[in-house]
Amino acid sequence: MPRNKKDDARVIKCPLDKILKPEIVSIIRDIVPVYNRIAISATLFLNLRIRQLVESRASSTEFAQFFQANKLVKYFMAVTSSTLGAGDLHAAFGTNFPSVIREDRPKAFSQVCMYICRNLEATATTNVWYHMKKRVCTVVKKTFGIPRDEWLHMSNEEKKNHKIHLKQVKVDVLSLEGDAFVSPEQYHDWISNLRSEMKVTHVTRQLLADTRGVDVDDPNVPGMVYYMKVKPYEFIYAIATLSSHLNSITGGGYALYPIRSSMVPKYLHLDELILADISPGISKGATNTAAGKKRTADGSELSNKDKLVARRMIVFKHVMTPKAFNKWENHLGWSVDTDGYGCSLHVKKKVNELPPSTHPSIHNGLIKIDAFKDKFSERYSINDLSIIGVDPGKREIVSAVDSTDYTSKYTFRKTHQDHLTGTVRHRKAMECTKPQSVFETEQDLATTSKKVVPVERFMDYATKLATSISSSSGFYEQGVYRKRKWKRHLRLQKAYSGIVNNLKMVSCHPNKPIVLAYGSWGMTTSGLPFKGLPPTIGIGMVRYLARFFPVVITPEYYTSTICPCCDSNVTRCTHVEQQRASPYFENGQLKDIRGLKHCPGCNTYFNRDNMGAWNIARNFTNMYQGMAPIRVRNAAQAAEQELTNRTEVD
Repeated sequence: MPRNKKDDARVIKCPLDKILKPEIVSIIRDIVPVYNRIAISATLFLNLRIRQLVESRASSTEFAQFFQANKLVKYFMAVTSSTLGAGDLHAAFGTNFPSVIREDRPKAFSQVCMYICRNLEATATTNVWYHMKKRVCTVVKKTFGIPRDEWLHMSNEEKKNHKIHLKQVKVDVLSLEGDAFVSPEQYHDWISNLRSEMKVTHVTRQLLADTRGVDVDDPNVPGMVYYMKVKPYEFIYAIATLSSHLNSITGGGYALYPIRSSMVPKYLHLDELILADISPGISKGATNTAAGKKRTADGSELSNKDKLVARRMIVFKHVMTPKAFNKWENHLGWSVDTDGYGCSLHVKKKVNELPPSTHPSIHNGLIKIDAFKDKFSERYSINDLSIIGVDPGKREIVSAVDSTDYTSKYTFRKTHQDHLTGTVRHRKAMECTKPQSVFETEQDLATTSKKVVPVERFMDYATKLATSISSSSGFYEQGVYRKRKWKRHLRLQKAYSGIVNNLKMVSCHPNKPIVLAYGSWGMTTSGLPFKGLPPTIGIGMVRYLARFFPVVITPEYYTSTICPCCDSNVTRCTHVEQQRASPYFENGQLKDIRGLKHCPGCNTYFNRDNMGAWNIARNFTNMYQGMAPIRVRNAAQAAEQELTNRTEVD
């Protein structure tokens, strides 16, 4: 389920058999795969139903049911063997998917499915508003893209104007009805037709003002994205239109609605009511009765809130091992997320009250450079701090350099993370043990797409996925896959602990407060190719490091193009590329050695990411002292510096 962001709660990850008793663990391991198969069938049915409504041009209000958790539960009921609560949906699922084997409803079915549906509702809403701008931008670029041969013959000014026009078209597509278009007139007919197909022409400034409850002339009237969050069901046609346009151009598409296709069971959210239902020897009635008999110290009856706590305590004492219950008895958050092997135990956060201080002291956390300067510059000079520049990236997740000594550095690469976690080893082991029937089923499924809009084409994918449930689920539901997932998490924790320890060793002044000047790359995913990358690359990594260091977000513009020694512009190492030209030729041109840069001014070679980290630390130093960050100087200054350097060498 979507985790509520509370300051007083945290999650403890541990093996399930160390928290719950063996008989409870056995029951959970039996029901987790069943719920995963039910979720696959239900999301298939939901996607099919949405496409049927889109094809019949149904009213936008009919899509509201797909963004309400209590309505989604009926679709989960419809794919099971029981007809209770499903209504006409039960027969509709059987008509569309006659080959699917219906599952019997496990215990606590309604409660578990409600948590799954809440998560599905949140994911579906995010799918609408979070990706809309990027999807519109992609369709606009693919529609008005210029062939490469023609693009290479265009001047820089023509290229710049074309990019500006495409950005203006994207803005106009998502503008409010009645607002003047900002793009050139040649695009207006296409924009109007697309907006009409997307059915967004009814979203006016007056509508948004009424929705927000403000006056139409108020400057705080929100934009289109706000309306997507409030009423996401009105933008199903928009996603379908964009997906159809992209499919006609490139063959791709966008997901109209979340669909679960992985046969490896996911985590389930289990609260005290669910645990009481699935556990033998205890029931909700018995726990309520036992909680009602408890009294306060003076013999009076407990309040309703205290009765709830007492009931939860009775349930968790029954299902948890004595050692775990005694350890977490006073800190339980009354819920568990588990896939039968790994476990996330929700507990209350321990609050450590800090003594009052007249002067601000540096604490671990995430802060921007301007706020950090305003808060601490009066008490701490730049010489009182140990600055470590950190350049984040996709290949080299962390590149750190001490601001006073370039030789004191540390790099943590994505390949090293994969080696430590065994990602490649586990994937190869899975391929070796995969039966031929499962392999053929997956190959057949890969010829279809779950992102197509027409019902006939989607049914081709849905039928094959529904058939694969019975043939592939047994292989992927083996405990070894969930055990590997859990072991990968343990190894990842160990790797990240190593990152923290190594960053502390980078500092040449460990007695001073260590401050991480973290590059601003990755703080937003806009325009960055993050698809398929682990969540720790970007904001996730920043938040993890902020638990151990003061992390100051620092601009990193031009940090990979300026020499930190002489401020000259660094260049490609063309002479090295020429030496390696024969085995590294690419399209008739020398292949750029990305990680190596050369400064012609001081004749120094740099690792690109380490140089970037050093310059980020310089940026922090300059901005903390009130100076401007490093900039790319003009050509005259660069030429003058190069001439001076050559004269000094001669």
